[in-house]
Amino acid sequence: QRLFQLSRTDDESLDRLIESMVELSHKRVGALIALKRGIDLKPFAETGVEIDAKISSELLNTIFHPKTPLHDGGIIVDQGLITAAGCVFPVSQREVRDRAVGLRHRAAMGITEETDAIALVVSEETGALSICFKGKLAHDLEPEALRVKLDRILTGGTDDDEERDDNTRELGA
Repeated sequence: QRLFQLSRTDDESLDRLIESMVELSHKRVGALIALKRGIDLKPFAETGVEIDAKISSELLNTIFHPKTPLHDGGIIVDQGLITAAGCVFPVSQREVRDRAVGLRHRAAMGITEETDAIALVVSEETGALSICFKGKLAHDLEPEALRVKLDRILTGGTDDDEERDDNTRELGA
């Protein structure tokens, strides 16, 4: 199975992805992005629309624009390509106490509880950037911190190895 690996091209794709998330954040446009790793996300991709396009700010702005048909769902990224948009992800059933965590964040938690995907979120209400892996959400991150956490996960580390900071929330009962 293909894994999302950090080649030079993938690094560029991740940089474009984070830059696009920052743009969406400034506009208060919500986004939900699942990065495929080892487990096939085809069942979730089939709930959306096939795309098969390189990551670009223009495309992400179009997909997540509030007046477009695909904006409510998530996108799936595989090997630096957006493979599907408008996808429905499972919503975590864990109890969430933090009111800043909405449906997008719960869907990020859900997809990462059921698969080995990494989920990235832009909050529509606050513009906050978040990353979710193995059902654990790191919320309200600066772009540099988001990239560090993403790199750590993609290169085989996890946040379990680091000291928890105030932004990492293990949400649930």
